[in-house]
Amino acid sequence: MIFNSEQKNIAINLLVKLDFQYTKTIIMLGYPSTKTLKKWYLYYLEKGYFVNKKTTRVRFSKETKSKVLEYYYEIGENISKTVRYFGFPSRATLSKWISEYDKNKPSHCLANKPVVKYNNTLVKEITKDIILNDVPLHRASSYLNISATTLYNWRNKLLTNAGAIMNKIKGESNTTENILEDKINTLQKKYNDLQLEYDILIKAQEILKKEKGVSISNLTNKEKADIAYALKDNYQLNVLLKVLHCAKSTYFYHYNNRDKKDPYEQLRKELHNVFNSNYQAFGYRRLYDYFKKTSLKVSEKIIRRLMKEENIIVVNHKKKKYMSYLGEISPAVDNLLKRDFKSDRPNKKWLTDITEFHIPAGKVYLSPIIDCYEGYVVSWTTGTTPNANLANKMLLNGIKKLNKNEKPIIHNDRGCHYRWPEWINITKNNGLIRSMSKKGCSPDNSACEGFFGRIKNEFFYGRDWTNVSINNFIILLNKYLTWYNNSRGKRSLNGLTPNEYRSLYYK
Repeated sequence: MIFNSEQKNIAINLLVKLDFQYTKTIIMLGYPSTKTLKKWYLYYLEKGYFVNKKTTRVRFSKETKSKVLEYYYEIGENISKTVRYFGFPSRATLSKWISEYDKNKPSHCLANKPVVKYNNTLVKEITKDIILNDVPLHRASSYLNISATTLYNWRNKLLTNAGAIMNKIKGESNTTENILEDKINTLQKKYNDLQLEYDILIKAQEILKKEKGVSISNLTNKEKADIAYALKDNYQLNVLLKVLHCAKSTYFYHYNNRDKKDPYEQLRKELHNVFNSNYQAFGYRRLYDYFKKTSLKVSEKIIRRLMKEENIIVVNHKKKKYMSYLGEISPAVDNLLKRDFKSDRPNKKWLTDITEFHIPAGKVYLSPIIDCYEGYVVSWTTGTTPNANLANKMLLNGIKKLNKNEKPIIHNDRGCHYRWPEWINITKNNGLIRSMSKKGCSPDNSACEGFFGRIKNEFFYGRDWTNVSINNFIILLNKYLTWYNNSRGKRSLNGLTPNEYRSLYYK
């Protein structure tokens, strides 16, 4: 910051009044620094005052100006060389002298005056002539009275713009071609991918006899290998395996074993036969128990794998059960079993209940007696009405199968069928011991409920009963219960049927 003499005088006077307190003086004035104020004070002591400095201009005589201009024209009107030769004046001053001497000379190079602006068309024409005719710039400069530097800049600018325009045109052309080429390649790739997937799905229907709508993700590794083998002449193997999500090692494993005979061909057929002939109710455990009794020896793991490959599935369903509770008709008896459904001998603990089968032709009711020893169905009755006769007849048929001195506990829920006087009299007259579940507590009779669930999953659910009459349904139900006793092996009985296990006790 530059301070004038007045500001300096004010600062010195205030400093004297404040008894040379520099800091306070600076705070009050806001200027200068302590060092500068001390410097001013020393200068004031020496001179006694401050005077504004004025620069004086150097004035040149007409003879000097003429001498300089004469030299300027002799060397070819070069301002820089003239200034260096004499050591004076400045370039701007010399330019001013030149314009004063030659008023017709363009003033584009003179200081403090507007720069001469040439028309763009004129600039291009001049530059083109210089470039095409290969004219040296210093000759063109003296002829056109334009500095060589300006001509040099014009030439470079024209050449640069021309090159940029050519590159841009060429670049735009290349860019458009590249974009079109990329789009074509992308569309071609998509088309090839779709064609490959289409061929895979068609080949899956032809070779594997798959239905329409087959998904690649649902194919087995062997099926994927067969499809890849069938299409390997049309597509690269790596591309096929990538689309099929199949490892190369997996493909070659099945490829090398494609001519080998399936060692489980006969077992596959037997699996379907046994599964379908047993109400499609056997899972891999019961199938394993079945084949243990035959000449076909096979592990559970193989059966489970073959069931998966052959799509052998046991379907389970759940429906609302039938309930026969109508209130407290007669006094309830105690629950003697207390959910202990194990028995060490036959005809010691019996369970009973009534379940409902609802088919299009009507409703059918089943009332069985289940022995806790092995799950054997001691007796059963079927009918279209869940009345007392249904339960009483079942009980009387079961009593006929008892040996001497066998007085089982008969356990049931609080249904009305088991609280009528006739049911109570039958149990008393034959020495049976009554037991009842708590009200609305199905777990108290869970073993019997589980039996009903097995019947409905294996025999009833998942089948079409539209054209089946009630009489035919009862015949089929009786046939199933006979099969249940004599042919259906149980894991809890080491694969034996209830009848086989029961016979072992009476041997």
